[in-house]
Amino acid sequence: MLGERAKQVREVVFFRARPKDGGVFEYAIVTTALTLSLAQRDESGKWKIAYRDNGHASLFPLFEIRAIVDMNDDGVPEILYRFGRTDESPGYDVILGTGATPKRWRKIVSASELGAARGSGTSLPRSEQQRD
Repeated sequence: MLGERAKQVREVVFFRARPKDGGVFEYAIVTTALTLSLAQRDESGKWKIAYRDNGHASLFPLFEIRAIVDMNDDGVPEILYRFGRTDESPGYDVILGTGATPKRWRKIVSASELGAARGSGTSLPRSEQQRD
C-alpha cells in the first residue's frame, strides 16, 4: 500500500475551454498517485467531476499531466497525460477529449490499448483516429 503518499495531491491544473459554438467552460485537473480527476465548474460555481481515471495501487507515480492543447481546433483542448511511469517502465500516454460535446469527456486513445511502444515512432492507425 502507498499509505499517505497515495492521498497527496501531486498536480492541480486549471484551464478554460471556449467551444466554437459559444460559451466558456472552466475545468480543473487534480492528480494523486491513484487518480486523475477532471472537474468542471457548473453555472452555480460548484465543481463537479466530469471524468475520473482510477489507477492501480502498485504503481507510483501514476499520473502526470503532459499537455493541455486544442488538437482539432474546436475550442476545447484535449488533455495528454502519462499513466504508470515507474523506474522500470516509461508508462503510457493517454489522450482525453470531448469530441463534439464539451461536457462529456472520454478517453480518445491510449498507447497501452494500441500496444504501441514508447518511442516506436508509430502513428495512430487511421481506423483508430477520432471520429465525430
